[in-house]
Amino acid sequence: MTSSVSPSPQPIPSRCVLWIVIALVGAAVTVIACTAGGAFIAFGGVTAYQSAWREADTALEVVQAFMDAGAAGDAAAGYALFDPGASVTEESVAQLFAERSDVFQGSPTVALERFTVHYETNGISASLEGKITYVGDRPVRKLEASLRRVDERWRLVSIQFADSLGS
Repeated sequence: MTSSVSPSPQPIPSRCVLWIVIALVGAAVTVIACTAGGAFIAFGGVTAYQSAWREADTALEVVQAFMDAGAAGDAAAGYALFDPGASVTEESVAQLFAERSDVFQGSPTVALERFTVHYETNGISASLEGKITYVGDRPVRKLEASLRRVDERWRLVSIQFADSLGS
């Protein structure tokens, strides 16, 4: 007959238990802090992202309103969308609508490609790049616009049209 003797379990010293408890509590506090901080940062990031898209959408609405004014031949409405400090007159807008009527006819719709905000010492400005598409079989055109924030609203400073991007 074979007999075996098992060693009796050793008690864990109370000091070791204390360090295990401290480590577990520290880990729990770290996880909670990181999760709360991560949620705060993520929420702030989402809010900033949504705010940037709202700004881009608002600026795009100004450019689309200018295209609509051009389609209607309404120079006064087109001129009203410009920053009062821009070197543009109602007559120059009327001339643009007349000379480049091909840009404004055919229900032009502007799609945003790039929007960049510039924070400067004299205020907030932005540059917008987009594509103009038309009803029917017309080539897509590119446009570039500069805008400035005036009284919490985007106003045009300049707008340029490329002849064609292809079909």
